[in-house]
Amino acid sequence: MHVLTLVTFTGHSGFQLAELPLLLAWNLDPTLLLGVAALVAGYVYAIGPLRLRHSLGPQASDRQIAYFLAGTATLALALMSPLDTLGDRCLFSAHMVQHMLLVVVVPPLWLLGTPGWLLSPLLRNPVVLALARALTNPFVAFCLLGGALYIWHIPPLYDATLTNEPLHIGEHLIFLVTGVLFWYPVLGSAPELPRLARPLSVV
Repeated sequence: MHVLTLVTFTGHSGFQLAELPLLLAWNLDPTLLLGVAALVAGYVYAIGPLRLRHSLGPQASDRQIAYFLAGTATLALALMSPLDTLGDRCLFSAHMVQHMLLVVVVPPLWLLGTPGWLLSPLLRNPVVLALARALTNPFVAFCLLGGALYIWHIPPLYDATLTNEPLHIGEHLIFLVTGVLFWYPVLGSAPELPRLARPLSVV
């Protein structure tokens, strides 16, 4: 069985090396943990104190909050669980499952959990609004996501992401951003940005 050598902290005895099966190897990088925590804290602040201070809109529903937290939990699972280690070390299938979670599961849940009034202040600037409308155009968003998936899986670039962590992080961020743009015409809630009619959404 594949094993991964980890450095573990043992309290009074200091650090020691331990070998764990890859299936038990979790990626608990502090930067990643802080990023997920900051995302949740920012969302809670935006739908709570920020909304009240500026009278942005009605209270977010329990369902919306559950959707957003579920999306963020899926993000954490994709990036921190043994799925990440398996995908990087030995299983291409695990790598692709991780990418599908970042593109097909996380963005829709985030959009379902984001009240439209939370995005509206960002769209008051005409330049930002025009750019947002262009990027969430269904054809443009489809091409952006498809292009991102294709380019990042060109063999030399794919191999580079497995050894270059900043490049790997950039890949995941691009998948998340293009995933949100792709799903916005179907699930977005800001009135300033048009959504597809239901029959077209199904297509």
